[in-house]
Amino acid sequence: MLSNISPSNQPKSPEDNVILSKILNMNIVSMTLEEASYIKSNSNNISEIIGNLSTSQIKELTKRIIRAREILQEHIKQNPPVSQSQSQSQPQSQPQSTINQPPDLSSINQSLQSIGAGVDEDIENNGSFNLSIGPQDLIYLSSMDEAIKEFESRAKQAGKKPSVDNTFLIFPWTPITSPTSLDIIVTHLDKKKTNTQAQRNQLVIEMDRLGYRPISTSELTAITIIRSDISDKYTSNWFASISQDLLSLCFDSRSSDRRLLANWSSDGWSESFRFLFVRK
Repeated sequence: MLSNISPSNQPKSPEDNVILSKILNMNIVSMTLEEASYIKSNSNNISEIIGNLSTSQIKELTKRIIRAREILQEHIKQNPPVSQSQSQSQPQSQPQSTINQPPDLSSINQSLQSIGAGVDEDIENNGSFNLSIGPQDLIYLSSMDEAIKEFESRAKQAGKKPSVDNTFLIFPWTPITSPTSLDIIVTHLDKKKTNTQAQRNQLVIEMDRLGYRPISTSELTAITIIRSDISDKYTSNWFASISQDLLSLCFDSRSSDRRLLANWSSDGWSESFRFLFVRK
């Protein structure tokens, strides 16, 4: 399969090439637990190289990632953690209260205007809202699988149709392990035309200078569960995070349904995208 990789979409390093070759040559039907674990352990490498692959290679890679997740889920069901009851008996801690002052939205907006961007003052509290993650939320935010189950369950309870694109499953998942409270800033690029990769790159650099990072996969998914009022309220926007190599994961709030998906860095993204950032 690697013979189809052209120089323009070669993986970044020989190591990446070896990882890709090994995964693409796995048999989906007879995939072993060891192979599934190998795919999971190399999730970060996969997210870094996938934007350089052809559409057919991405499809084949995604099939194997999904199969690996199924195998690992089944293994967990058959071998539940023995410490589960013990962890439930532990006293629950409360969300950590931040000692930081509320974000200076006016100052941030002024800085962003210099690059043709801005804080979207039409969203919630002049472009900012809070995400409070409590002890009860940590159970399903420990893994992408559990979070997706909760996302789908909450959506159905609200009378929405949930969907999760295969592209979303490729992103690495950083578990949220302790209660926290996050102030999230909603930014935009040009509101009148499709934005480019260079513009998104510049936005990340400027927000980094101001002390903010793109929201993570787990945090963005938490919004769709804990603050679904946000996604259901602003139906003219996509809410997104600019992730590894300027890939984006997002939830689509433009319809009555709830959808998690991902876009590639080479795509021209609609002016409807709103990019979420969290204080570092």
